[in-house]
Amino acid sequence: MIKLFIKFSYGNWLAALISFFTTPIITLLILPDEFGKASLFTLALNFILQIVLLGVDQGCMRFFYSEKEEDRNKLVWLCTLIAVGWTVFFSFFLLLFWKKLSVFITGTENVKIVLLLVVCVYLSVIERFVTTVVRMQQNGNVFSVIRIVNSCITAFVVIVYAKYVSPDFYAIVYSSCIALLVSILISILYERKFWRFAMYDFDEKSRNLLRDIFKYSLPLVPIFIIAWLFEGMDKIALSTFSNFKEIGLYTAASKIIAVLTIVQTGFSNFWVPVALETYEKDNYNYVFFENAFKIIATVMLSMAAGLILFRNVIVLLFASSYREAACIMPFLVFIPVMYILSETTGYGIGFKKKTYLGGIALVIASVVNLAGNYFLTPAYGARGAAFATGIAFTVYFIVRTFFSVRLFPAHYPVKNVVFPFIVLFVMAFVNTFLDVAWWLNCIGVVIIFFSMKSNFFEIAGWLKTELKKKNNGSGESYNTEQ
Repeated sequence: MIKLFIKFSYGNWLAALISFFTTPIITLLILPDEFGKASLFTLALNFILQIVLLGVDQGCMRFFYSEKEEDRNKLVWLCTLIAVGWTVFFSFFLLLFWKKLSVFITGTENVKIVLLLVVCVYLSVIERFVTTVVRMQQNGNVFSVIRIVNSCITAFVVIVYAKYVSPDFYAIVYSSCIALLVSILISILYERKFWRFAMYDFDEKSRNLLRDIFKYSLPLVPIFIIAWLFEGMDKIALSTFSNFKEIGLYTAASKIIAVLTIVQTGFSNFWVPVALETYEKDNYNYVFFENAFKIIATVMLSMAAGLILFRNVIVLLFASSYREAACIMPFLVFIPVMYILSETTGYGIGFKKKTYLGGIALVIASVVNLAGNYFLTPAYGARGAAFATGIAFTVYFIVRTFFSVRLFPAHYPVKNVVFPFIVLFVMAFVNTFLDVAWWLNCIGVVIIFFSMKSNFFEIAGWLKTELKKKNNGSGESYNTEQ
């Protein structure tokens, strides 16, 4: 498990390192207002993806291991063609309402940005499926290479375009398009045998599979749209009650917590195939999931506390126009932390195919997010949006876990992390709305570390066992059941 996680994660860590060195340069070239516009472009792109994918990417992953190995490429081709076909149809609606879409993103009527958005939608749909194959084949090294190349290209294009063409949000948009294209090419080249076109024989078995895919996937579409509203409520509120600069500062604050986001992304890419495969092999392997929660909760809470402690140092790497981001980021740490914890505890909903419960959890959290942003963003701007969003993600974790354990009764050690969570919450609050001495943050970090010291000892024991196996020449990865 640990070895596979490293394979899926090292690319994200190196990508974070590249971003760490290039973000200060980018902030010198691009003003917060332009960052804000690029952020809204990404927000619009993610919303459209939830619609055009029809949830079949999730259906593809859910039934991937259920199909015989020789039939899996037919499954992926079927799902890809469904999504691309619907994208072609939906793109006409985007062009029909290009003026309103353009005003939302840039504040002006500009058909060019909508055309670029359509191109990015097509590339994103294809990229979703080709990288899904890499993930489900558990080719962690390839996935990491894709992330590293993606990060290098993105940074290179943004810097070159902003310096020699124009220091505006188009630099970020063009870099996204090119990076997506390169990701597609690498994924297809590596899995070229898998992507040989296979004619699908629509016999009774195939029709039943197609029906099962839609039965599983379509109910996810409204859930994903709600998820988009849930995750994008902060930026929507800022665009409504504030300005592009505040959105840009908020985006910059998100860059400060990039290390947590990287862990979240790496874990999610690794966790989906591993969790599904583990469940398919043994429906009652609760210990595996309980130990996974203990590991990831310990790591994420500790890293979040460390980031809050050093936020004023990290922000010095940014241009002076972005320094306000230091007061925005503390509550943003709860977004990756609570999301990744909910991924660990919430898979009982997916295992039992009760996807509507995930929708209920999202609706409840979205109502909390909407109310929080409505009352806090007009008064406190980006800080209020971050506070409301952090609370909402915490509610999402609680509700999703509540539903999941009633379907898949694993005994997650949630009580063990309640106290360090409360300490982290207090640290986030005082660093967002008050001016506190750095030594008070040091005390908070020490309290969090000592409250989870038993978890650290257990993790150290697991790592020691893994290293022993490696030194003894064992090819098996360590099983957290032990």
